[in-house]
Amino acid sequence: MTATEAQAKTNPPNRSVNNYPWSKFLLDPLTLIVLAATMVGVFWYACEAKKQSGLLDKSVTQQINNVQEQIADSRPIVLANGIQPLKKVKDEKTGKEKIIISDIPTADVHLIAVNFGKTVAVNVVVFGELAFGRAEHPAPSDPRCDPNGDPPLDTPKTPLAPAPESFYGSRIGFRNGETLTGRAEGENLFAIGCIYYDALDKKRYYTDVCTMWRDGSFQPCWSPYRNFIRERP
Repeated sequence: MTATEAQAKTNPPNRSVNNYPWSKFLLDPLTLIVLAATMVGVFWYACEAKKQSGLLDKSVTQQINNVQEQIADSRPIVLANGIQPLKKVKDEKTGKEKIIISDIPTADVHLIAVNFGKTVAVNVVVFGELAFGRAEHPAPSDPRCDPNGDPPLDTPKTPLAPAPESFYGSRIGFRNGETLTGRAEGENLFAIGCIYYDALDKKRYYTDVCTMWRDGSFQPCWSPYRNFIRERP
């Protein structure tokens, strides 16, 4: 063995991390700590952002609900709350005819309007008519009803306090000389009409009324475009 070989065995050459091919993938402890802290910060920020976004969504939703409640609290909301069939009978004591509630339609009906709002409705006008139509066709409408217009001048007007203090009824029937016996096969009986009313702040409203006789009572029409409430110009 030569002197050079003996020295190499006794003092092997120093090898640093840079001498190994995988050295580029190693990080010193300080860098690891910094990266770990950064990742924790990013994760915390994402969680907080999501939390704040949820709180914001809830806040906006609550504000919208509050506005809607305030609108409902500051105006009347008059709807048709029932339609009762009527019939004529003879009073046993007086011998005169009188109108009573019937289980089935025989002649006219009583359209009942109720104010479900929080303030008094004024200039309330309720009218309508009975009409025949087919379920597969668009429901009929009273030609006198116009959501953008005014009620006929000859219709009575009344104030209406919020429920349950009062209600207002209007007797309606066939307007064109029709009777229930004139219904053709496949036709249904409709009670249709509208309600005009004003709020105390002078805003004017219109409620559409559309019902059809089925299963022993007048029930709302199936059309999603009927029985709406609209502010009038």
